[in-house]
Amino acid sequence: MRIHFVEVESGLAAHPQTLMAAVYGVADPEWRVPVKAVVVRGTRMRTVRRELIGYLHERLAHYKCPRIVESDELPKSGSRKNLRILRDLDAKST
Repeated sequence: MRIHFVEVESGLAAHPQTLMAAVYGVADPEWRVPVKAVVVRGTRMRTVRRELIGYLHERLAHYKCPRIVESDELPKSGSRKNLRILRDLDAKST
């Protein structure tokens, strides 16, 4: 099963309380949830992970719905693009 990160990121970005989102693949030996997402909420917004997951389940196939990690910001490169170093940051936090 292929998961296109842009599709998942677009689904998260469509939620009114999502400021930014980045999706990345994870090594999951059981392939239950092969993607994670880092979500930045707006400063005055209060989103619960369950709400975002429910929102995505209404729009995406179940296997495309990521585990969600909330953050204050996303790492950016010099050209202001999201860096795909999120896996490294995630590995350090676990």
